[in-house]
Amino acid sequence: MERRPGILSVSKGWQDGKEINRVVFDPEIITVRRIEERLKQAGTYVQTLDEPDMKKQE
Repeated sequence: MERRPGILSVSKGWQDGKEINRVVFDPEIITVRRIEERLKQAGTYVQTLDEPDMKKQE
């Protein structure tokens, strides 16, 4: 994923005993749906989690 246009970074980690990947992307270049499509095509399980809205927390 890291080398795809619009993907800024990918970091791996663990949450509740499951491996997770955080993908930071430029929504002007690629959409969440397109990222999900690419991961599904690669045979990777996908579950998208919403990021907290940082503007609401200010």
